[in-house]
Amino acid sequence: MFYKKSKNKIIIHLKVTPNSSKNAILGVINDENGKKLLRVKVAAVADDGKANKELIKFLARELGVGRYNIEIVSGKTSRMKLVEIACSDGLEKKLSAFTHHEE
Repeated sequence: MFYKKSKNKIIIHLKVTPNSSKNAILGVINDENGKKLLRVKVAAVADDGKANKELIKFLARELGVGRYNIEIVSGKTSRMKLVEIACSDGLEKKLSAFTHHEE
């Protein structure tokens, strides 16, 4: 699973590609160690935090949560990121829908 749920938050493992033609969630992939990651593309460039800001804005819109409920907890300068999202109604169902789009 590319995410794990704790009491009041969900941690998502992401592989983010900046400078894409558009924002998109491409599905679940495995890294070289077999760990599952949600693959996301963002249109913003990886300069001065622009891609991270775009990622948060995009995830908030796609998952139906407020931007203030999303935090990048590790990987701010890496393509591999851990993102923490405060739990909301239906969030886990939305995330589990992406597991059906594995590459």
